[in-house]
Amino acid sequence: MIPKVNKATATRLIITTCGFLFGLFGCTTLPDTSRITTTLANHSPELLSGVLLVGYEVPDDIIHLPTMKDLLSLTPEMKNFARAQIRGGASDPEQAERLLRAMISSRFFPTNFYTSRTQTASEVFNSREGNCLSYTNLYIALARHIGIDARYQIARTPPVWSSDSGFLVKGRHINVAIRDPGTPKSSWVTVDFNQIAADSGTPQRTVTDRFALSSYYNNLAIDHLYASRFDQSLVLMRAAIKAFPTNADAWTNLAALYSSLDKREPSIAAFEVALSIDSRHESALTGLEQSFRLIGNTELAQHYHSVLAERRERDPYYHFALAQAAYANGDYIASTRRIERAIEINRRPAGFYYIRGLAQYQLEDYENAFGSLKTAQKGERQLLPKQKIITARLLKKIKQEFISP
Repeated sequence: MIPKVNKATATRLIITTCGFLFGLFGCTTLPDTSRITTTLANHSPELLSGVLLVGYEVPDDIIHLPTMKDLLSLTPEMKNFARAQIRGGASDPEQAERLLRAMISSRFFPTNFYTSRTQTASEVFNSREGNCLSYTNLYIALARHIGIDARYQIARTPPVWSSDSGFLVKGRHINVAIRDPGTPKSSWVTVDFNQIAADSGTPQRTVTDRFALSSYYNNLAIDHLYASRFDQSLVLMRAAIKAFPTNADAWTNLAALYSSLDKREPSIAAFEVALSIDSRHESALTGLEQSFRLIGNTELAQHYHSVLAERRERDPYYHFALAQAAYANGDYIASTRRIERAIEINRRPAGFYYIRGLAQYQLEDYENAFGSLKTAQKGERQLLPKQKIITARLLKKIKQEFISP
């Protein structure tokens, strides 16, 4: 998918910064925070030192820790490329679009450019591949060099869960906000480097460079966790927390690191810190329910289970995830039932109609499948390229073979 500029309209769980933000909707129940014993203010230093994880203090110097300057550093070639795009008298949004078009024409986005790799701006410039955070680093570095007010922005996109190396993974999507001086935020533009464009009708918020640096460390920490390099993973998670102490995702991933080595009490402490920062944090709630159940504290496990149950019942993307799982397992009736509940809560996401159409097709309910897939096609900017192809192919097949003219 080619990146685009949009007008702005204002198990063990790990979280990576790139991919999709897991949305939570319409829930009034919150956990009883009086039950939390470990908070950001009172956590033990040993939670980050390594003593509770591997039995000794893990030094920072076992791995290179890039600075924010490293993330956005430019080579002479990059500076020349950026300066070549400047046109006198143009506004920041106009310059921003010109820069993106130049990147496209210079083949910064070849086929399969979008990977899971997290890289600095100069690394992406040389490799022509990376995830959304990587390309956001590159674009912000180039844009700021020519005077554009470019900022990191967390965006809400259709959520996707995936499984990798025994972990259940979800992500936050990050893109670029271009500030237009002297205009309201509604006039800012968004530059997006994702396989699915952020929905301009849902909230997006700018974040600081330090949050972006924290996210960068966080992603690298996950790579080391996958490879069972626990010392290196801890150093990077610690760096993520030091860069932005209220990054609840980093604390949740620290808990997952402890959980991977069956260190239950420190894992609970880290989950509790995350929840003390963000009382609605889905992964922290899930982690606490699972952790308390594993150590036999059924009362607290049931407390967090009840909170999650109400949240999930009101969360369309939870039902969407279950619909996807049921479809993958060949239970098309259950898939249809779950996706109907998701659509009942939120009728906007095209992916909901896509999975419903697939399930209806498998159930030989061709007329309704045709209607679902047509609806999905209307919102195709939210679909992956492969999903667009499948949708078009099935619509053609249904019309030719199963629906009478």
